[in-house]
Amino acid sequence: MQPRGIDRNGNRMLTAISPPLRRQRRHAQRGLSLVELLVGIAVGLFVVAGAAMMTGNQLADNRRMLSEAQVQQDLRAAVDIMTREVRRSGARRNPHTLVSDGAGTGSNPGTIDDITPATPGSATTFRYERVGTSSGALGYRLQGTAVQTRMPALGSAAAFQDLTDTRSMVVESLTITPMHTEEPTPAGPAPSRLPCPKLCPDGTSNCWPLIRVRALSIDVQARAVHDASVRRALSTVVHPRNNELVVVGSTICPA
Repeated sequence: MQPRGIDRNGNRMLTAISPPLRRQRRHAQRGLSLVELLVGIAVGLFVVAGAAMMTGNQLADNRRMLSEAQVQQDLRAAVDIMTREVRRSGARRNPHTLVSDGAGTGSNPGTIDDITPATPGSATTFRYERVGTSSGALGYRLQGTAVQTRMPALGSAAAFQDLTDTRSMVVESLTITPMHTEEPTPAGPAPSRLPCPKLCPDGTSNCWPLIRVRALSIDVQARAVHDASVRRALSTVVHPRNNELVVVGSTICPA
């Protein structure tokens, strides 16, 4: 019996392929069409765009968090320095010279106990004595977009230096409000005063001194330089450790 596809001479015979089988083979080797390729590219672009958007949002959130932390840290450091220095207002190297011996020998405390402002403002001045330094005027003020400080080592009244960094933070407002109270608290037109051994020359106690408990409210508002939406505000109340002795005349008590 002659094998299928082999002629009598033993040669392989070419057989015709049916049209449906030819079309099936041609379809299997055709690859992607242009429409399929465009759809695949579009889906890929959507995926890349979504990933890029998520990355951009994460980077923006990270920058915002860094700006918030930097503004908060710089603002807190500035307020802490102001609080520490204002709290020393009125400190003296020789405080015993202000103590009266009952004969009127106590000296007037003078300007070292003065502290400003008397009304709400954007600056404060005060003094205190330190070992090795004079009782030169100290203070803080808002100048432009920075809080500036004046230290005794700088000498002149106009010698200020920046306390806050203008490259990272813009200080929008600095409000310093006095909150002083007198003890004993005046209860009427003739408040009680600290007792002295003698009455005043007019026979009253109107020249006797008072103790003024001083306090300053410090409010600072600032924003980041490169992101105006990053804003921070800090408020604190500073009580100087040295109360103010309010003297009416040239001596603490009448001689």
